[in-house]
Amino acid sequence: MDYVGVRKARKYLIEAFDKYDFEEPIKLNVRSDILKQVLFLNIGYYVFISDLEDVYKKIDWSNIPMDRVRVAGRDLSRYTNMKINPQTIHNKDLSNTICKGVEFIGLFDDVDITRANLSDSIDAVINPQTVKNRDFTYGSFRGVSFTDTFDGCTIMGANFDGSINCKIDVSKVNQKMLTKANLGSTMLSGSFYGCNTQNTKFANATYEKELIADEKEFKMSVHKKIRQRNK
Repeated sequence: MDYVGVRKARKYLIEAFDKYDFEEPIKLNVRSDILKQVLFLNIGYYVFISDLEDVYKKIDWSNIPMDRVRVAGRDLSRYTNMKINPQTIHNKDLSNTICKGVEFIGLFDDVDITRANLSDSIDAVINPQTVKNRDFTYGSFRGVSFTDTFDGCTIMGANFDGSINCKIDVSKVNQKMLTKANLGSTMLSGSFYGCNTQNTKFANATYEKELIADEKEFKMSVHKKIRQRNK
């Protein structure tokens, strides 16, 4: 489709979706390459178009390819049935992205997930050792499954409450920095000696097979053990 045809198609979509109130998202039964031309702007990679935002919210994304599309920083929870292969989006970048309802169909190897909200996404399975820089800073991971340990990973501010198979040796995370992390639902091990636990949440985590029910009592117990060790 040439440039004029693309502009006409975009104008038609805007007018049609503005005129009609659809009860269910509409699936656009058009060739995938044409869909991509119309729905995104190609600047060497593909970007969303602000004028089409209302259209985006009313269509079914299940047949729209996201290869080379820049999604970083967007709230993808507004869209229906979106499928993403983290390996093929622009720059493998999911940083600052809200992914509720998004179905993941690929690996997270070398993918930037800093400050990404992957909570309530679909089929997100992550090897902590292979994400970009092993950096989970301020990410959110409810419902996400993990396949390896967090040794050497940065987890400051990360929210693992509700995650699956999240195993953390607190003595082996990057700089022993647990600050502001929510470690609910995690399986903890290792010594807390030297760990920064400022504003860290532990409720509903397990530590050496014991459920952590009271954060305050748990922290007091940890600090008591550290003081005894230093005597």
